Amino acid sequence: MQSDNSSVTLSRLCYGVTIFLGAFLMFQIQPLVGKVVTAQFGGVAAIWCVCLMFFQVALLTGYLLTFAITKLPVKTQCVIYCLLMVASVLSLNVPPASAWAANAGMHPVQSLLALLTVHLAVPCTLLATISGLMQSFYEQQKLGDPYPLYGLSNIGSMAALLLYPLVVEPLFGVDKALSYWNSGYVMLACSAVLSTYLMFRNTSAPANTSDGLEDERQPAPIDYVWWVGLSALATVILIVYTTYLTQDIAPVPFLWILPLCVYLLAFIICFGNKDSYHRSFYLYVGPVFWLLDWFSRSNKFLNVLCVLSMIFCFCMVCCGEIVRRKPSPRHLAAFYLAIAFGGVLGGVSINLLAPMVLDFYAEKYALPFVMLGLCYYANARDGVRLLPNKRMNTLYVCALTYSVMLLDGYLVYSLTNNVIARLRNFYGCISVIELTDSKVLANGTIVHGQQFYGESRRREPTQYFAYGTGLSYVDEMLRLNTPGQPMRYAIVGLGAGTIAAYGQRGDTIRYYEIDPKVEQVARRYFTFLSDSRAAVDVVIGDGRKALEAEKNGKYDLLVIDAFNGDAVPVHLLTREAVSLYMEHVKPDGVCLLHISNRYLDLAPPIANIAKSLGLVATSLDTDKSRYVAVTRQPLKRLPVDASRYVRLRIEPCADQQDVGLWTDDYSNMFAALVSSLRHGFH
Repeated sequence: MQSDNSSVTLSRLCYGVTIFLGAFLMFQIQPLVGKVVTAQFGGVAAIWCVCLMFFQVALLTGYLLTFAITKLPVKTQCVIYCLLMVASVLSLNVPPASAWAANAGMHPVQSLLALLTVHLAVPCTLLATISGLMQSFYEQQKLGDPYPLYGLSNIGSMAALLLYPLVVEPLFGVDKALSYWNSGYVMLACSAVLSTYLMFRNTSAPANTSDGLEDERQPAPIDYVWWVGLSALATVILIVYTTYLTQDIAPVPFLWILPLCVYLLAFIICFGNKDSYHRSFYLYVGPVFWLLDWFSRSNKFLNVLCVLSMIFCFCMVCCGEIVRRKPSPRHLAAFYLAIAFGGVLGGVSINLLAPMVLDFYAEKYALPFVMLGLCYYANARDGVRLLPNKRMNTLYVCALTYSVMLLDGYLVYSLTNNVIARLRNFYGCISVIELTDSKVLANGTIVHGQQFYGESRRREPTQYFAYGTGLSYVDEMLRLNTPGQPMRYAIVGLGAGTIAAYGQRGDTIRYYEIDPKVEQVARRYFTFLSDSRAAVDVVIGDGRKALEAEKNGKYDLLVIDAFNGDAVPVHLLTREAVSLYMEHVKPDGVCLLHISNRYLDLAPPIANIAKSLGLVATSLDTDKSRYVAVTRQPLKRLPVDASRYVRLRIEPCADQQDVGLWTDDYSNMFAALVSSLRHGFH
């Protein structure tokens, strides 16, 4: 009897450790690889969403494999699974960051998915089988209810996500972290083989039997519809609001992780204890947070809190309803397969279908109505109420519905009113909006260019590039330093082409723009490029890669202005990147980085880089724009028109060791965010 108890304890321990470690590795590789491929695909927010879709497909493939394996005799299951794990270890080769090169001839989504498939398809598919198969073994050995192990799996997932920005990213470079992950996978394989051996040794119980803890009702087709539909809805909510957060702040692992942690927390709570899900509360409170989101935009951190609370409420509804309809452990593999299929369906809908049929993020404005529809359904079918009084509950629902309809209608109207053109693709959503005296180019809520109407003002540079800004100062300084000489400019990031307004006869201006749609918009709806007195050309492609391929470019001024909204393409702000820029700048030239941002102070990381390269970093700030000039000698103060630059603050950039030295292998956006808060940046 004591031996049997020891065997049961060992089995439970092995299954638990294997499930936890498998989930940990599955979710540790996601932000890690997301950071690697961000540098290859222009640093846009959509990269993470496509990565999420890939991992959802890997999850579905793993669940399909689990479903197929569990239909076999027990000993056959064990033998096949051990062989698969050994084969995956022998073929394991998640390479260093330098091997993740994008295919310039392919669409970015196709190229990214191809990279992920080549390097991660096999290990991630096997990782996806861990939870389902170990739970199946657990149930077949009659060790208890296997569903709490799903909560353990999600705890492992959340631990991996939280440890990445707090421990892994600050302490390890990308290549070292990938090496450790490979070692962790080998450890997991050993644990999985041991667990499978324990199942192989104990084959007294027939395969696929229930332990009697749950009813044996065969899942009905409507159950599968609910599982798939609710899982897809939860994924749509996750992706839509992850896009929002990363597009307006930064496409970095820290901000990818927050919504995903909230999503997993909902699964942990619902699968850990189904009684913790109170349908009425989450159904009726979720739309309230959606309303508060729009009224908290002036305070970004309060806004993020509202968004995360809304994601949590909506995901609790989806997960809670899934758990309420969960089958007996006998149908566990099919249940998880349906959930995984729903996740893939939601990912494909947002990442592939939505950009083809919608020219803006319309799905964001449809979600509250879907949730209100679930409110009405639950109220009509089950009498679910938040308030005990029926009349008060009806008034609350009516008021909530009216508020959502009113605000949603206003928001959609404001997004479509006076819009001349709108384009949406992998790189984001850009709009051309007609105003009374001008038209603007906007990415979300951020204006990237403005041009006045009328012959007298249409050549006037505007916004961050207006006269009196850091760009204007550097342009005038360079021209006074080399009188009569034509200038050579290179600008990474096109926008509306506003900087071309500074071009003089004989000058050469070359733009590098990753999104071909932006060039189409700049040439069709704005005239900065055609009006410029300089010779202007546009190179389509990632600016850093284009500069690497350009051997003979020597420029008087190289401007880095490739930010997408407030999102920060970190790969353009590393030591290697700045070193490359200076190779393309003349000895007395300037590399000017446009770092205007509402939430992050990017001057200290640049100052650290400049110091490590023996260069000088100087900030040039106004109330509406911020630049950092990187030069070989201190920036010259020439006797330019003082009245024009009365609002320009010019001072050396102070380095800060707490943000670290950013390289292609190491960067820490979380530390930069904390440093910005600590020093009162706004």
